[in-house]
Amino acid sequence: MQWDLDNKGKFDGTATGDTISFDRNGIRETLRPTNGDATGLKYLFGKTDCLTVKPGEGYCRDGLSR
Repeated sequence: MQWDLDNKGKFDGTATGDTISFDRNGIRETLRPTNGDATGLKYLFGKTDCLTVKPGEGYCRDGLSR
């Protein structure tokens, strides 16, 4: 996971229902399924099949891989 220009890493997560919780730098974070609009990131607007951690941090599939 790369969450900004300077930081990336691997994190073990725990799935509960449709979310995945993980600890990153001592903070408990949760990935949840959303659409691109919910990420708050303009370049993801209109996309589907996304995950959001918090406003301004989200990830979407490009539709080319499954």
